[in-house]
Amino acid sequence: MAKKQKEEQEKSYGVLQWILLMVIIPTLFTVVVAFGIATLLDINVFEESKKLGEKVPVIGNVIGGSGPSEEELKLSLSSLQGEMKNKEAEVTKLQTQIDRQLAEIDQLLLDKKQLNIQIEELSQLQEENKRAFDEIVSTYETMSAKSAAGILVEMNEDEALTILSKVKPSVLSKILEKMPAENAAVFTEKLAVKTAP
Repeated sequence: MAKKQKEEQEKSYGVLQWILLMVIIPTLFTVVVAFGIATLLDINVFEESKKLGEKVPVIGNVIGGSGPSEEELKLSLSSLQGEMKNKEAEVTKLQTQIDRQLAEIDQLLLDKKQLNIQIEELSQLQEENKRAFDEIVSTYETMSAKSAAGILVEMNEDEALTILSKVKPSVLSKILEKMPAENAAVFTEKLAVKTAP
């Protein structure tokens, strides 16, 4: 039995040796000789193989013969670089606009703050003027009617009218009574117009 296995092993080695000696070694020898001859004849085997491979439909796609040329790639690259520069310029322009608008917003906020301060100051001044005016009206209400009438007749008509419109009705009647009739008539007429709805 061992003999039979040994024969089968030798037989299998024999087939592999036969394939090696009869097919693979002669093929390798032929390829080496062909490369040597091509080198002596100044033929670039790899370039010729590429050209030949491009002609075969399936192999041509694998080799990449249908891809863009170097010149096309350079044109595409320069086009993309130009587009990128345009986009960068646009971004810079937009950033400048944003910066300008932010500066305007800051200025408007500052203006608003200053206007609010002025409004507050004017409001306080108005309050003070109202208090002062109320004190003047109170002073005229506590004065004798004859003295108040004499002063009001000599005052600017609009100012006198404003004071008369604020005094109590009981005091107003006493002051108008002490005025000369023509002045009392003018003030009464203007007070009626001012208080009419």
